[in-house]
Amino acid sequence: MHRHISSHRDKRSVLEIAAPAAFIVAAAFKSLLSIAFVFRHKAKWDAIPEIGIYSFVALLGAVFDLFITKLFLSSGAPAAIAKLIASALVLVLIFLGRRYLVFPLSKKSDWN
Repeated sequence: MHRHISSHRDKRSVLEIAAPAAFIVAAAFKSLLSIAFVFRHKAKWDAIPEIGIYSFVALLGAVFDLFITKLFLSSGAPAAIAKLIASALVLVLIFLGRRYLVFPLSKKSDWN
């Protein structure tokens, strides 16, 4: 019985390290892809503020991802399903954060 509890704690510790680490690597890669294919770099901000705001949005996404994954795991969902649901929800959150906070389109005026 003691071994089972220890194993459960080890899995939780690995999740709390692996999920955010994977998220950070993916966020950096997605940032490059976003700039290359979807959004305009320096749409509103210079590079440093843009990176800071992007990092903030990514950090919120990472926290939300971990929370949703753990929530579904604790409700008995299989790990793959929990991660799939969390990833889908965070994909939407991160996209909206990028679109409206990091790379906002400037409003067109009558003069443009």
